[in-house]
Amino acid sequence: MQRTRGYFAMGRDLVFGIDGNPRSYASALVYLRRAAARHYAPAQTLLGLMYANGYGVLKSDAMARQWYQLAAQQGYARAQINLGNAYSKGHGVSRDVKRAYACYASAKSHSQVGSVSFRDSESAMATLREHMMAAQISAVQQLHGQYQLRCLSGKLKTG
Repeated sequence: MQRTRGYFAMGRDLVFGIDGNPRSYASALVYLRRAAARHYAPAQTLLGLMYANGYGVLKSDAMARQWYQLAAQQGYARAQINLGNAYSKGHGVSRDVKRAYACYASAKSHSQVGSVSFRDSESAMATLREHMMAAQISAVQQLHGQYQLRCLSGKLKTG
């Protein structure tokens, strides 16, 4: 696990050009893919971000969603938020506010109270509630667990 975290840390530093490392997306990909292959959710999430923004790879919302999905299934809150954002905006998937809300709710439940992920998921849920009809909110709340499973399911339509 130590080596996996090391791969992730080096990849992260290369993506953002921190800790004295010059920004190098190509080198970052090597390290992040090593960590992601070992099922390290933070690395999978950062790979998703790279695909979502086209950092050193061809921009691909579908590939970003796939990486977020892998990390989200492990209960990694940041990936669940990013996956919720994909559903909210219809990036790489069919737009689905119920699934987006479920992803945000799952992220909130996997975050420490007061953490950045907790606040981000709460904020995203509040924003969605402003745009959802009362019936949609009620359905999500009544079927919260089922929608979380739908959010985290690997069998999702891509758009």
